[in-house]
Order: sequence, then C-alpha cells, then structure tokens
Amino acid sequence: MSAPYLTPELALNCNSDVSDVPYVAIPWNTANSDVPDWIEKVFIGRILGTVRIDGNPAQRDVVVVSAQTEGAAVLAAAASSASTGAYDISWSAYTGPVLAMLLDDLGSEWAPDTLYQQGSVIYPRAWNGWQYECVSGGTGPTNEPTWWAGEGVTAIIGTATFKARQYISAQAHGLIQPIVEEH
Repeated sequence: MSAPYLTPELALNCNSDVSDVPYVAIPWNTANSDVPDWIEKVFIGRILGTVRIDGNPAQRDVVVVSAQTEGAAVLAAAASSASTGAYDISWSAYTGPVLAMLLDDLGSEWAPDTLYQQGSVIYPRAWNGWQYECVSGGTGPTNEPTWWAGEGVTAIIGTATFKARQYISAQAHGLIQPIVEEH
C-alpha cells in the first residue's frame, strides 16, 4: 500500500496527508482460480491521512463525498484523532474519485452564566477567528472574558476550563483516487 504524502497547503494553513495513488489488491478470484466467477465481489474505497493545522496534528471532522457530477453523495465520515490528526475512512461500492472535506463545528456564541459540559464549543461575541472547547465543565462568568489565541492553550472561564482552537472554515481536497480493494 502506498504511504500518504503531504498535499499542498489549503486555505488558512490547513492541510491533509492523503494518498492519491490508487492501490488495487490482487483479486481473490484471480489468485485462486478454483473460485467461481458467479460469487459477488465487493469493492471497498478507502482514504487515510492526517489533518494538520499550522503543521501540527489536529482533530477535525473529515467527510468523503463522491466526485460524480450527477447524484454526488456523502460516502463516509470520521473524526481525526486528537493526538495524531490521523483518519482512516472506508466505504463500499463507489470506487471513483472523491473529495475529502474538512469540517469544523463553529459551536455557540458565548453567553453569560451558562453551564458548559466537557466538549462544548463556544466563540466570542466579537469574532476573533478562534473557538474554545470546554475541557473541564463548569459555569461561565457573567461578563464576557478576555479571549486568547494559541492552538491548545487553556484558560479558566468562570469555573469551566477551555482550550483555544483556530476555527477552520470548510476545506475540500480532491480529486482523490481512493485505495480500492476487491473482496
């Protein structure tokens, strides 16, 4: 299987390592000529890579969409790993070129005296390009806090702890020829 390579930078210095070199497994019915041709074959498409922001691994949602001009469809979706940024997405049937899309949850506008759960995402009333993910639940303050920048930098807001993460608007990368395996 070919190793992923770093693709060109996308907007906002967001990039994704993906393979655009097709890989076709040796068909099992070719390797073993005793297998009858009437057995139905299943084709699996797959892309894998790493989401990076400013060169660092990041956790974001990745969605794979078929690149056909009519009837394009979402094939699969996954979240990349928080620690490595890695993702591995598979789907069945469609084996043509695809678009890989990076999506980021905008979250909710900050509001006073709000109870925040771990995983909640907020952003300032005056947009600054950053969003803040709750890493330890609690109640926000009555007055809007002074917001900070820096991927992964944490601060306490009221009794909750938040980490900053740069907001990345939707990005698309493609056309990518997925790895195709015949089963």
